[in-house]
Amino acid sequence: MSPKKWRWMILISKSINSFITLGMFKGMGVFIPYFVDHFQTSVASVGLALGLFGSLCSLIAPVASAMTCYGPRKLVMIGGAVTAIGIIGAATSSSILHLAMWLSLSSIGESLVLLPSFKPLMDYFPESFATVNGLSLAVGTFGMMLFPPFSEWLIEKCGWRGALCVLGAVNFNLCATGALFRPLADKQRTAVSQMGYQQVRDQELTNECAENNHSSGLVGGCWQHFRTIFSVLKAKFDTTLFVDEPWFTLFLVGFFFSGAVYAGWHLFLVPHAITLGYGSQLSSFLSTFGGIGSFVGRLSNGFLIDNNLIRPVNLFIVASFICGMTCLADPLAVSSFVALSVLAAITGLVVGFIYPLTFVIVNTIAEGREMAAIGWLYVFLGAGHMFGGYFTGWMKDLTQDYGVVFMSYGMMSLVVVVLMMGPKLNRLCCHSDS
Repeated sequence: MSPKKWRWMILISKSINSFITLGMFKGMGVFIPYFVDHFQTSVASVGLALGLFGSLCSLIAPVASAMTCYGPRKLVMIGGAVTAIGIIGAATSSSILHLAMWLSLSSIGESLVLLPSFKPLMDYFPESFATVNGLSLAVGTFGMMLFPPFSEWLIEKCGWRGALCVLGAVNFNLCATGALFRPLADKQRTAVSQMGYQQVRDQELTNECAENNHSSGLVGGCWQHFRTIFSVLKAKFDTTLFVDEPWFTLFLVGFFFSGAVYAGWHLFLVPHAITLGYGSQLSSFLSTFGGIGSFVGRLSNGFLIDNNLIRPVNLFIVASFICGMTCLADPLAVSSFVALSVLAAITGLVVGFIYPLTFVIVNTIAEGREMAAIGWLYVFLGAGHMFGGYFTGWMKDLTQDYGVVFMSYGMMSLVVVVLMMGPKLNRLCCHSDS
């Protein structure tokens, strides 16, 4: 099958990846009350464990990004197996520490699924990355809608341990999607290949390694080989991005707070409704309403960007502002499930804009160095996820009120607005001075 036709298989595979990984992240929020009751621990501890599940994959993202040169197909297949084994292992946990360790293992595997899967998408769709990226993530919203009720049903039928075993088996499907990531041959790559500059450098380093092995003997060859690998990884980490692109660091700080809001809102939306007395089954459908909004946001943001109807940063700022307003309005809606559903749908819509836009913005800032930039993006998003999980649990233990927690999400979203407006404010100040 020609690359032009096969790229639709790439899109389908990436979409299934999003369906499973995003659905699992959302579905794990259903387990929070069961973990708290079974392990007799605090919400903060459980939030930290789930924060590790959602964020460790991001914290090690530069490593996964650097390993992309070994082939997305292999990495995704290995990562899918590790992810599934970690989730099944979590079902055997005897303490919150064991649970955190197994979920951390699963998150490491997920890093090998998420990061390398962007490479085929950029190779096969260089001219419409924003659209297809948004489309694949939009499919993930169906997972976010279906996994929480499905997880709740599994828990009722076979307990939380049995439910984790079934969900672990579902994650083995990630291995099958990885097998479909057929790499493009060098002659098939277009002139706008996203990683061309690194491939040339890697080939130079590989040739240098071969020469050193022939000229330095066994010990010297091994040492030179180690130095070569280190040089390749250093080049792929590309820390000079922080110097070459001054606004890159500021945006990453904004993405940190966006990650905190993203993680906290997704994990604690359902528990929040349960504490208000709406019941676990009814509360789980808030995820459905949020998922519908998120689906619309993820599906439409790429169309808006690729058709030059609005700049990515501007759309990100507007979406973050609306997110801040809806989270601040949460205490006003707690007496009505309909009002909570409306807020969930609106927040899901703008979150559906925000998450895909982070990749588009980074792709725009670091043109030609995208994989390294996405690796660092995941670090800050992951740190935000971990902070959001722990901070939410800590605030809930301290105040016994999720309303205060959601208002804090609103304040963090407004901080994101200010940070993302940095370049605009700088231009305004410079213009005023002149």
